[in-house]
Amino acid sequence: MRVQTGKMKFAAIVLLLATVALCAAKKSYDGYSVFRIIPKTERRMQFISELTKSPSLKDHLDFWHSSHDLDDPTDVMVPPKFRGLVEDFFHRRKIEFEILIEDVADLVELQSTCSYDIQDEAFYTCYHTMYEIDSWMDSFSALHSERVTKVTVSATYEGKTVYALKISGKNSNRPAVIFQGGIHAREWISPATMMNLAQKFVGKYNVDSDVTSIIDHYDVYIVPVLNKDGYDFTWTDDRMWRKNRNPNDGRGCQGVDLNRNWNVDFGGDGTSNLKCSEIYHGLGPLSEPETNGMDVFARNLQATSGVHVFIDFHSYGQYWMWPWGYKTGLPPTPDHEEQEEGAMRAATALWNMYGTEYSVHRSALMYAAAGATEDWAYHSAGAKYSYIVELRPVGGYGFLLPESEIEPTGIETFEGVKALLLYSKDDPNPVAQRVNVLPQ
Repeated sequence: MRVQTGKMKFAAIVLLLATVALCAAKKSYDGYSVFRIIPKTERRMQFISELTKSPSLKDHLDFWHSSHDLDDPTDVMVPPKFRGLVEDFFHRRKIEFEILIEDVADLVELQSTCSYDIQDEAFYTCYHTMYEIDSWMDSFSALHSERVTKVTVSATYEGKTVYALKISGKNSNRPAVIFQGGIHAREWISPATMMNLAQKFVGKYNVDSDVTSIIDHYDVYIVPVLNKDGYDFTWTDDRMWRKNRNPNDGRGCQGVDLNRNWNVDFGGDGTSNLKCSEIYHGLGPLSEPETNGMDVFARNLQATSGVHVFIDFHSYGQYWMWPWGYKTGLPPTPDHEEQEEGAMRAATALWNMYGTEYSVHRSALMYAAAGATEDWAYHSAGAKYSYIVELRPVGGYGFLLPESEIEPTGIETFEGVKALLLYSKDDPNPVAQRVNVLPQ
């Protein structure tokens, strides 16, 4: 049975024509390069910091990944007219670098949409527009109505409704697991992985005894895209857009970094009050409809069935991290032993598939980021097993992971979360210990 109807086909054609019409206005990344610098000394780390603050360059560079320690790379995207200046900056300071991506546009052009039939395995091996993801959610929940329900989670600045797929077993209103994708618009592998997780949890129920035990124990909520406005924008206007689409009163730059907008240490380290910054935190904690709606949704679940696990999926770098993340040098959470053990089990199961290595540690060891999801999910939503996961790759493609890597990323991530949930469901004390005063 094909789930694609004639109306869906017509709508898909209309969407395709609209996308073609918008291509002329889409930002071009012709000639943009991505440089990689691997600091070997503290002095080199200082030079990289200088580059991030350079008056002549900082507003034109896009730092995809920043070094948090020696031997940890910094990846920075450079427009063609500033390439010479950046190379000169490195040469003058005798800093070795490599060109990670020679021309960003070449990789952007390789990413496209594909099959509309959700029963075709190829559907889960390519990237999809927001329209296609929404249509998939409708079709998938209808096709598996005995197991899957589409529920409202939140809303966006532009008025779109954010949905989750609720996957349940024999019993309803079980403790909640929430997987959140697409909070940063350009991280396309995140929504693609959420779709793969949904397909595998449903497809393996009553086939894989471990999956059956997980789904009978938990209600699993999968949010493919929280930042729907931003994700739409990456398809129509700017592939490398990160934030939401709040116009910020129409004065200057658009967008709020939703992963700096949560209510734990809002406005602290690793954020900015400058609207043009990629890490602009917004006007106040939970000021954005996307985060505010998710906060209400998660708190309601916590008050009824409880939220035991929350994972916010990003790219890139291959990290599996838990709180605290808002400041470096903090004491561990009261639940850090179980949080670490859960992460280790996930990373080990993931590695067993293809040998993909994940770094496992508290999130602030990468860099401090106040107002981020993992701290909110732990401290405010009460999820003991709260994580931020940075998916593939370590390097090479950055945010532009080829479609050929979607399937293995989905397979290994599924094995990782399965191992985590098998561990967490047997925890006799699965609720986060209350922290009345945040450590400073």
